[in-house]
Amino acid sequence: MKTLVVFGNAPVLVDIIRSLGFSLVQLLSPSDSRDYRYQDARMVIITDYVNSMEFLGILKCMAKDTPLSGVVSFSEYGLLPAALAAEEFGLRYAPVAAVNISRNKADMRELLKEKLGHGIRFSKVTNPEEAKAFLAEAGGAAIIKPIGGFASEGVRAIRDQAELDTLTSAHFPILMEEIAEGIELSLDFIGTDDGLISLGVNEEVNGGERYHNPFVEAQHVYPARISAELRDEAIAFVRQTLEAIGLDYGPSHTEVLMTKTGPVLIETHSRFAGDFITELFERSTGCNLLENYVRWAAGEAIQIDASPKRAASIHYFMAPPGIVRNIKGSFRFRSHPNVIRIDLPLEIGSVVKQVGSSFDRYGYVLVSASTNVEAAEIAQQIAGSIAIETVAAPH
Repeated sequence: MKTLVVFGNAPVLVDIIRSLGFSLVQLLSPSDSRDYRYQDARMVIITDYVNSMEFLGILKCMAKDTPLSGVVSFSEYGLLPAALAAEEFGLRYAPVAAVNISRNKADMRELLKEKLGHGIRFSKVTNPEEAKAFLAEAGGAAIIKPIGGFASEGVRAIRDQAELDTLTSAHFPILMEEIAEGIELSLDFIGTDDGLISLGVNEEVNGGERYHNPFVEAQHVYPARISAELRDEAIAFVRQTLEAIGLDYGPSHTEVLMTKTGPVLIETHSRFAGDFITELFERSTGCNLLENYVRWAAGEAIQIDASPKRAASIHYFMAPPGIVRNIKGSFRFRSHPNVIRIDLPLEIGSVVKQVGSSFDRYGYVLVSASTNVEAAEIAQQIAGSIAIETVAAPH
């Protein structure tokens, strides 16, 4: 029996591994273990694999009696440990160097600038003086991003000196980039021994002024509502980017901005997308991407059909921050013929926070339809028709 190692609390991967008849070893960080519910694993190990290399010694001891067949991770902080384990045991995974560079936005841009001529101005700034100098160089406006951040956490626009002055020493070092505008897309690939396989193009619609952090996604549409020419341009750009940073083996998720002057990289990861995008892919193509990922990691051959047969969209709910006073319409659309699922984990008295990152959103509607335009419109209409009334929280 094949044995797979999972880094992080990933119920969907665990379920797929078990359903395929593979043996499972799960590594959990102490923070993950608080929310962990026991599932049928051969072994569950709680260890700080993010800050300590002890996990490798544990796996080496275990592998003396039980050979390891593969490693997988859906957790951002499990990506590098999984790569190190795969390197140690000669298993399929992205190279350690590629995982490292993908998790450092500044270093990755420097590499891409050297190899491809990265398209917009950027700088890794370490103090307010450097930030002020870059802001002037960029024409008085810039985007700031944590060097190793994800889920849009900490991303914000700086449009004048007053906003720059709100940064404290705790924010540095940060990445600063000139502001670019365009259509935001995300592209997943999987690199196999036969080369990089494109898994299509997802459209990302940000929350804008409706969210405290306007860069957090409010909707995804698969496949994206773009022309075939723009789709092919995005795929070619991401393929070139992945090859340049060495992330051409295993899964990847890359976000790009399609501007009038060409594609601009936002970020890339050595994992598939979150935000239920892999489910949108399956609803559209009929192909279970995560099952194929598990089979590939276990050393098996895979065949992926990424051609869309239908379309799917997810739209997150929105409400003013405060205490929930009333919810209207949440049951009205549950039998809608296009609705796959409505998840609204709020009740009277729940607290709605400001949306500062993807983790702050609090529910969604997921739909499927014959076209991407129809799916996007239905999801938007239903999300907008479910009223979440709040009142200001007492101070």
